[in-house]
Amino acid sequence: MKHKIFLTIASLLAFPAIAQAELPCTDYEISETVVPEQPVLNEISGLAVSHANPDYLWGHTDSGGEPEIYLFNREGKVVRTYRIENVTNYDWEDISVAPCKAWSEDYCIYIGDTGDNLFKRVQKRIHSVVEPKLPAGEIEPIAEPITISLNQSWRIQYPGGIGNEAKDINPDCESLMVHPQTADIYIVSKQSEGGAQYLFKMTRGGEEAGHLTSLASYQFTSLAGKLKSLFNATTSADFSPDGSRFVVRTYAEIYEYDLAAYPDMGEAFKHPNVRFKSSEPQGESVTYDIDGKSLITTSEQFPVNIGVPMIHYYKCVENPAYTAPALQEKPDPFPDTEPEPGPETEPEPDPDAVDPGTDPDMTDPDPGTDPDPGTDPDPGTDPDPGTDPDPGTDPDPGTDPDPGTDPDPGTDPDPGSDPDPGTDPDPGTDPDPGTDPEPGTDPDPGTDPEPGTDPEPKASEDSQTPSNQSSDSCSAMIGRSGRYEFAAVGGMCLLALYLRRRRAVFCKAK
Repeated sequence: MKHKIFLTIASLLAFPAIAQAELPCTDYEISETVVPEQPVLNEISGLAVSHANPDYLWGHTDSGGEPEIYLFNREGKVVRTYRIENVTNYDWEDISVAPCKAWSEDYCIYIGDTGDNLFKRVQKRIHSVVEPKLPAGEIEPIAEPITISLNQSWRIQYPGGIGNEAKDINPDCESLMVHPQTADIYIVSKQSEGGAQYLFKMTRGGEEAGHLTSLASYQFTSLAGKLKSLFNATTSADFSPDGSRFVVRTYAEIYEYDLAAYPDMGEAFKHPNVRFKSSEPQGESVTYDIDGKSLITTSEQFPVNIGVPMIHYYKCVENPAYTAPALQEKPDPFPDTEPEPGPETEPEPDPDAVDPGTDPDMTDPDPGTDPDPGTDPDPGTDPDPGTDPDPGTDPDPGTDPDPGTDPDPGTDPDPGSDPDPGTDPDPGTDPDPGTDPEPGTDPDPGTDPEPGTDPEPKASEDSQTPSNQSSDSCSAMIGRSGRYEFAAVGGMCLLALYLRRRRAVFCKAK
C-alpha cells in the first residue's frame, strides 16, 4: 500500500525566510518499507543509484565494516559484493556515482571515508573506483566478494578560519555528492552537537588536491522539534542526474535546492526548500532515482541492534508548473583539455648569457691561442706591436715563446736580434753594430721595426738602476767585440734586456 504525503502549511510557516521555488514535484507517494538483505546490509550508511546498472543500487556499511560495496536490487537482494583492495573502512559515510573526471563517459563510485564523531581523525579520505557493469541477461547472485582496485584516493584537508572548536577545525562529515557533469566533489559537515553546517568543495588535482574550500554555512532548524540539535545533523546528499538540483537530508527532514534559481552552490546552500519530514526513525541516506525527480532513502536500525534497517521509495507527483532547465553544456573548448601545441619557435635569448668573445674577463689574453681564430679581427689591422707602451706587462708572460727556441730563426727579419745566433744562416749580413738601436729604450729590438718610436722614455743617468747599468755594460761589451763575436754578445744582451722588463738582471749576474 502506498501513502501520499504533502507539504503542509505548518511546514511552510516553520521556515518563513526560505524561498519556495518551482520544483518538479508537488508531493511524493511513499512505498512500503523494504528491508534489505540481512546480515549483509544491516546498516546502509551510503546509497546511490547505479549508472551502469540502472535497476540496481549501490550501498555500503558504516564504521568498522568490511571495505566492500554492495550492488542490490530494489527488493534489497544483494547480487554482487566488491571488495576494494588496500583500503580500510574506518568510517564510510556516503557514496555517489558520477563521471570519473569532468565530462567523462566513464563513471566511478565515490566513497566518503569522512566520519569522525570525536573530531580526532587525521586520515580522512575520499576514494573512487571504476563502476563495475553487470553482464547482460538474467543476473544470478554471487556471494563471494570480487576484488577491485582503487581508481583514485584523496586525503582531505579542511580549511582554517571557521572556528576554534574541534567540530569546526576537524568536523565530522557524512554527506558526499559529486556533480554529474563537472565531477566536482562536495561534502557537508554534520554538526550533531549543534551550530551551522558548512558546505565544502574539494580540489581534485594539482598541488592542492584534497584541500577543501568552505563555500557557505547554514543552520538547519528541524521540523521535528527545536530542542534536540541531533535532528538537525546532516547525514547524506546527492545531485540530480541533470545537475540542476541537489538534496541534503538530516535525521528528520529532506531539503532540496534549486540551482536554476541560485546557480552558485554556496548561495543555493543558503536557500533550501523543505520537501518533507521523513517517516524514518534515524534517516541515514538519500539519493535521486533514475528519473531525476523521485527519491530513495534509507534508515539505520532503530533502536540499535533491535530494529531493522529500512529502504523507502518516494515517487514524484509531478508539478505541471515546473519547467526543466536547460542542461549544462560541456564548455568548448573544455578548460581541462590540453591546448593544441603551437608551432615550435626559437627559444628566447637569455639576457644573462655572456658571449665569451665580448666579455672582457673571458677574452683570450694571447690571440695566438684563441680557440676560434676565425673570429679574430683582420690581422692586417693589428696595431703595430712595436708601439706597445709596455710589452713587459704581457698578461701571460709564461706563454711567450722562449727566444732560444725560435722555431725558425733563419727567417728572423733582424738577424741581429736572433735569440740563437748559432743558427743564423748568414751572420755576416748582420748590420753594423754601430747602427743598432739604443738597447735601453727598446723592449724587443728584434720585433720593433722602428726602435726610436718606443714610447717608453730613456732613463736618465741620475735614475740609473742596476738594470740600466747592465744595459750600459752590454753596450760596452758590444763595442769591444769583433765582427763574429757581435752576434753572440748581442743576443745575450737582447735576452738580458727582455728579462730586465721582468725584474731580472741577466748581464749583471754574468
